[in-house]
Amino acid sequence: MRTKIIIAVVLSAVLSLTGCSGNGSESSNVPASVANSATSTSSKTDSTSSKTNSTSSKTDGTSSKTDGTSSKTDDTSSKTDGTSSKTDDTSSKTDDTSSTSSSSTSAAESKPAETNPVQVDWSAVPEIDEKDIQYTIHKAGKVNFDNVPKEEREKLKDGCVAIKKYTGDAEYIKIPQTIAGMSNIAVVGVDWGKNAKAIKFPDGISFSVYNAGTGTAPNVTSISLPDTVEYIQGFSGLKAIEEITLPKDLKTVGKTTFFRLENLKKVTFGEKVEVINVSAFSGCSGLEKITLPDSVSSIGSAAFNGCTNVEISFKGKTYDEKNVEELYGKDLSTM
Repeated sequence: MRTKIIIAVVLSAVLSLTGCSGNGSESSNVPASVANSATSTSSKTDSTSSKTNSTSSKTDGTSSKTDGTSSKTDDTSSKTDGTSSKTDDTSSKTDDTSSTSSSSTSAAESKPAETNPVQVDWSAVPEIDEKDIQYTIHKAGKVNFDNVPKEEREKLKDGCVAIKKYTGDAEYIKIPQTIAGMSNIAVVGVDWGKNAKAIKFPDGISFSVYNAGTGTAPNVTSISLPDTVEYIQGFSGLKAIEEITLPKDLKTVGKTTFFRLENLKKVTFGEKVEVINVSAFSGCSGLEKITLPDSVSSIGSAAFNGCTNVEISFKGKTYDEKNVEELYGKDLSTM
């Protein structure tokens, strides 16, 4: 019995030294340093876990910011849609502009193109109304126009109608064949009005067209004279005229007929011209190349003075402003 008790005491001492308990679990008697280390590790783990949670929280914040960015993206998308809407508005305005442009083009196309006054088709132009013409009647034997040669006045021994003013608004003025029942028509200092662009004198007349443009005719660029006219004088008021074809039967270009028509560039002479009178083309600084027919027998003094650009061809020789005086006041029929 005593032996059993000793064995039991020894076994108890051994178990105490090995740190084992009778239930097989870890002993609560762990050294303090080890326990503290374990606690510290546990604390660090908890701290790490906390940081992880914090990181998770930040991640959630980032997610929240991302959602905010998404929200801004949606706003940007909304603005883009607004831009698209503005673009559509612009497109609409462009379409409106296109519509207006098409309308303007259509209107322009519907308006007849203006005829070049130098090439007017007079057959398609009606005569002006007699009621729009102011005139005086010169009875037989009493026709007397200043500066018109006697031989020209004698052609009107039966009287004539002298046009003084045109009161209509036509651009192309086709003078009637008869006025007040008379076919002898003279033109004296006529005010043609501001609308006039071209004038056609009646066919068949032979009398001088006298002072045809000394009145108001600022926009007339073309005159059409019948081939039967033999004498002209007084177109110096047609400041816009650029070219003229003289009648085939024309014999005399009177004094100062085209005086200072600076825009006049081209003159085509007929083959019967005999006399180019004093200062007939004086001051026509724009006049260029002209050809005088061999029929010319007399050129008055200063006929081409101030024609600084002119080149005159006459009987195989060329003249300009510097030497044209060689032709003044001479009997040219002997050349």
